[in-house]
Amino acid sequence: IHGVRYDINWYGAGEVTLRLELRSIKPGSEPVSMERIVESGMGFRHWSSIGISPETYREFGRPYSWRVSLWRGQEMLAKQESFLW
Repeated sequence: IHGVRYDINWYGAGEVTLRLELRSIKPGSEPVSMERIVESGMGFRHWSSIGISPETYREFGRPYSWRVSLWRGQEMLAKQESFLW
């Protein structure tokens, strides 16, 4: 595996930030967080992706848990997390 892409299905309108947080199986590694600003015109469901580059994947190791959250400014609108988070 050289990298991973997380596809996120979200609902909303306007400009929001998708935040992906990952924990690694690698001992001693710190959790990593990535963000992507996305925008939609209407309040329908959308798909957006956040990818982990090959360099980051090699350094970070294999993810074992994740959390995705949707933000507008400082307000968290929604979140979804894996069982192991």
